[in-house]
Amino acid sequence: MIRFKISAFLLVITSILISCNNTDDYKQGDVVARVGESYLYEGDINKLIKDGMSLSDSALIVAGYIERWARKKVILKKAELNLSEDEADFNRLIAEYREGLITSAYRLKLVSQYLDTVITKTEIRDFYEGNEANFVLNNDLVMLKYVNFPANISEKRSIIKMIKSDDLEDFDKLEALCYQFSSRFSISDSSWLPLNDLKMKMPELKKIKKNQLLKKGNFIEIQDSLNLYLTRILDVKKKKDIAPLSFVDERIQNIILNKRKLELISSIENQLMEDAIKKREFETYK
Repeated sequence: MIRFKISAFLLVITSILISCNNTDDYKQGDVVARVGESYLYEGDINKLIKDGMSLSDSALIVAGYIERWARKKVILKKAELNLSEDEADFNRLIAEYREGLITSAYRLKLVSQYLDTVITKTEIRDFYEGNEANFVLNNDLVMLKYVNFPANISEKRSIIKMIKSDDLEDFDKLEALCYQFSSRFSISDSSWLPLNDLKMKMPELKKIKKNQLLKKGNFIEIQDSLNLYLTRILDVKKKKDIAPLSFVDERIQNIILNKRKLELISSIENQLMEDAIKKREFETYK
């Protein structure tokens, strides 16, 4: 830390704080510190003082601020002396960065104002059917029903019958039992899971052979001293198959939206260019 004569320095800071507190306006005031041709004024530190602060706390906060300010200025001064003109010429980069920020903000505003975000099921299906080659699976997928019940549950036979059934009444009965006794279940018949995710979600299936998990219609029963695990494989999609539409639905929506964004921005920018040419705001010279 920069070595100040602490007691004398804090005394100076305290006097500055008292003078700052005696004025309501945000004037520049007297010089507090200097590094080369850079000056720090009372007005620069007045904003640091909050209502209710003691003079000693305020003085310590201001002292820390002055040290950080001085450190930055000292390092900057040294850098300016040691960097070549090309190395220190950031004006072009700053201008380009500013232009990029403003342009991006304007494009975001256009998108928020004019983008049609409604995507119909027909659009999703048409895109899916026209681009199936882009939806080849990299992993095996399974759709299943699974339930987890206490090992000593008395309705075991009925539960097995219900999970194997496609009857709506059996589904309702099984769902009621799940909410009552199951600590983990999925019986909605609609979600596809990558096989690796399935094994992470259901560790009890890790010992089951892959060919058993990828066998459509297979029923798997596992029981230990505490739990009964029941799994019914409803459907399977293997690696290199075309992904089911429901599995890539959200991805397709994002693709369609991004395509619309690009088309919207391009259309508006083209129109702006045409207007600029008509108004002679844009010209080229031979």
